[in-house]
Amino acid sequence: MKNLIRMMLTVACVCGLSFGAVAQDYPSRPITLVVAAAPGGSTDYMARLIAREMGTALGKQVVVENRAGASGNVGTDYVAKSAKDGYTLLFGYGAPLATNVSLYGSVLPYDPVRDFIPITLVAEAPEFLMVHPSVPANNLNDLLKLIRDQPGKYSFASGGTGTVMHLAGELLKLRAKLEFVHVPYKGEGPALTDVTGGHVPVMFGTAASLPIVRSGKLRALAVTTLQRSQQAPTVPTFAESGFPGFDISAWYAILAPAGTPRPIVEKLQSVVVKIIDSKSVSDDFIAHGLVPLGGGPEKLAEKIKTEISLMAELVKTAGLKPGQ
Repeated sequence: MKNLIRMMLTVACVCGLSFGAVAQDYPSRPITLVVAAAPGGSTDYMARLIAREMGTALGKQVVVENRAGASGNVGTDYVAKSAKDGYTLLFGYGAPLATNVSLYGSVLPYDPVRDFIPITLVAEAPEFLMVHPSVPANNLNDLLKLIRDQPGKYSFASGGTGTVMHLAGELLKLRAKLEFVHVPYKGEGPALTDVTGGHVPVMFGTAASLPIVRSGKLRALAVTTLQRSQQAPTVPTFAESGFPGFDISAWYAILAPAGTPRPIVEKLQSVVVKIIDSKSVSDDFIAHGLVPLGGGPEKLAEKIKTEISLMAELVKTAGLKPGQ
């Protein structure tokens, strides 16, 4: 019995030393941060900013590699099947980590929960419900009354079918029990052009639309996150307007393949959260309409599970299919 206990203690000590050594020696070579989106967009921009700061903090280069395609599935699947050593990480976002579970079902080549170990949330991008000035509504409840009183008159624009802008509208339809027709565009820019021109009365858009709101060409009635936007602090949340728990936004996170040693995950989480919390990065995010997040792996794991459930409900309600 004594020999067994001595053996167990020896194994525990060796494991403790080996895990400690893993964290201490990591990284010993460059890290690849895979972005499951094309170069040039907001996802790519954030990833490159974080990668540069990570490289400085870790003392090794962090290389951004864009692997776009299939609504983020290509890059996400690549990381899921990569070595579990902390040298290939995913800069992911909501579509491949939550929405695509319902859109692609059994043909999705990875499982966002099973195949990844969360590191940290990075940021979220709120959506704003906006109306043309000709719409006689000064708040969300005014708009809802108009829609209910005049069925078929009011529609909402978005940057495309399946985007967060679209799904925010579907969530409002679901929670408020509305007849509210979706008008999809090929990007937020064309949608903004038609809404400011009065061709469509309502839209969901990102902080990129706020300069138009400030010019008086649009009126913002509510923001889709639980907290008000620092860029538009006078715009109330949906929760404040009578829809508790209404929370939908574009969100971004860093993950590693499942099985990556815990000490490496903890080291990466500590480094990235300090970067997000730094004034320079935080101010940069806010200036681009983003809300810095951070937090531990557990917070991200819960976010993914919650979003998978929410998106399943919205995908079913909207009748979405892959490729739409």
